[in-house]
Amino acid sequence: MSEHILELLRKKKLASMRQKEAFRKKKVEEFHSKQSSVKRIIDGENQYSAVPVELTMLRDLYFRMISAYTGVVKYYTDEMTDGQVALWIRVEKARREADVSAERYLKAQFAFFDKAFGTYPKTQHLATENAIERARTYEGKTAGRILGNMRPPDIDKAAEFKQSEKLLQKMMNSQGCTREQFYKRFVLTGVYTFPKEFLEADPAYQAAKEG
Repeated sequence: MSEHILELLRKKKLASMRQKEAFRKKKVEEFHSKQSSVKRIIDGENQYSAVPVELTMLRDLYFRMISAYTGVVKYYTDEMTDGQVALWIRVEKARREADVSAERYLKAQFAFFDKAFGTYPKTQHLATENAIERARTYEGKTAGRILGNMRPPDIDKAAEFKQSEKLLQKMMNSQGCTREQFYKRFVLTGVYTFPKEFLEADPAYQAAKEG
């Protein structure tokens, strides 16, 4: 094989390697950009016209826990006012300071208020120094009514499914992914949960588990 041909092959291989490296760097940058969006808004470095998905998910998880605790579906509007955004930023900042998952952070608050006062925590109780300390010392024992994916039997299933579907569609649009992709990235990894019955009834969830 002539030196000219060898040189062409070498250049072609080098160009292919550079293209792959550029693609890899782009994906890494996109990943870090998404991961840092909440940190930037919490630290006050940037302002966003859209509410970061992590804040919406934290807020929604709180209301779902209220539904599980009371046995009554808690309805709320999708949009948040500036005051509500500011509140959930403080809650997320407190959760990060406690260095625990969103679900564990909220369960710690529910467990304390159920034991101490026989009720669930209000939003103003979620971002205090005491809330941070409760999350840090929480041993995982929760009130029997806080059951993660489980829900009390008297919650209207049709209403629950409708609410779950609405929330799923919103999360999918925010992340720009399909149902199966969302389940793989966020549900199967434990970032977010949906009612067990809703997941088992969705073929996309089954495909995500098997894929």
